Amino acid sequence: MVISVVAEDFRIERVLIDQGSSAYILYGLRTEEWVSRGEKVPIRGTVELDTVFGEGSNAKMIPVLYTVVEVEASYNIIMGQPTLNRLKAIVSTYHLCMKYPMSGGVG
Repeated sequence: MVISVVAEDFRIERVLIDQGSSAYILYGLRTEEWVSRGEKVPIRGTVELDTVFGEGSNAKMIPVLYTVVEVEASYNIIMGQPTLNRLKAIVSTYHLCMKYPMSGGVG
């Protein structure tokens, strides 16, 4: 499932929700073809960003620690299982939606 999030007041499109991943990957600069050659992907570092899921009254913000890598990718962020657990989110790939509890309702 692909969503959009807001991190530090920047709207980020093409965020992949990967229920099988345990990493939070934020893609940085575009570089050569490291992955296709089977080489290790260079890590630029980590950054913790307050990340907003949902919009308006359904918005929920949590801090997420991202690993920044230099590689060309189809997605700007891959969001893994630990973030979904912190949100207490339920993802339905059949319905292409994600729900999470909030005070006073569901986001």
